[in-house]
Amino acid sequence: MHCCTVGARRGLRAEATFQTLEARGITAYISLGHEVRPSKPPNSAHAATQRMAARLTSEAGRARYRRRKAIVEPVIRWIKAVLGFRRFSMRGEVKARGEWNVVCLAVNLKRLHRLGIT
Repeated sequence: MHCCTVGARRGLRAEATFQTLEARGITAYISLGHEVRPSKPPNSAHAATQRMAARLTSEAGRARYRRRKAIVEPVIRWIKAVLGFRRFSMRGEVKARGEWNVVCLAVNLKRLHRLGIT
């Protein structure tokens, strides 16, 4: 089973998304609310959302979700501040994916340069 930490807002925070992730064998940690304000209890008819809420309220789940601050958010902040990348120029999944690959390439080249590997 795969495990990933996903920080998601609005669109990804849905029962159908949680069901799809579970069907693919991905254990995700997607926020159900704001970190400071407590979220509403999930709908009792949404079993996958209830499992997500239980995962996030466990000590291990909270620790794993907090790791995003050290792993993902600094990179996203650098992409926005230094590269100025805030939205995709291309439309369509294939073109947007290609554009994102170029952004990731820039981040990795910068890291390699700082490490003195280039």
